[in-house]
Amino acid sequence: MGFGYAIMKGQNGMEGIIRETAGKRTVQARGLPAGETCALYALTGDGAEKCAEAAADRSGLCRLTAAGGGPLFAVVGGKVRLWEGGDETYLRACGFVQGRSAPPSEEADARRNAPDALAKAEAPIKEQAEPTADGEPAYTLRPAGTGENVDALPEYRRSNAAKP
Repeated sequence: MGFGYAIMKGQNGMEGIIRETAGKRTVQARGLPAGETCALYALTGDGAEKCAEAAADRSGLCRLTAAGGGPLFAVVGGKVRLWEGGDETYLRACGFVQGRSAPPSEEADARRNAPDALAKAEAPIKEQAEPTADGEPAYTLRPAGTGENVDALPEYRRSNAAKP
């Protein structure tokens, strides 16, 4: 009988814990608005499979169970809010939610190393981001300051600090 815990990464104040007992994984998600529906999915080789769906209780807690394998992720309000593992799981889950099939790991690596991807990564950062279609706030970069660089500041020493 196997038994273990894993912590899920989360967004927007959500937290999740996966508890595995005898091949069955139970996800406890918290930080949801009361009554909000949370859907649990498991990534497969070419997409994702829905495992469970439940509404959060008054305290914002939701428990979901998954029987199959594959990295888990939770969708709340049409967006990925919890995921197991690293950035690749998150990106594959977002691709699935946006209507594209989630790419297998080898395809994702090949795409990441393609010359077009490198050219886009080296493109200069725009001073103002385009507003997003889904209502998420657009972030802007502030202009460069005119003061000294951090390297030009004097080294901090305890003797320089004000004494009480």
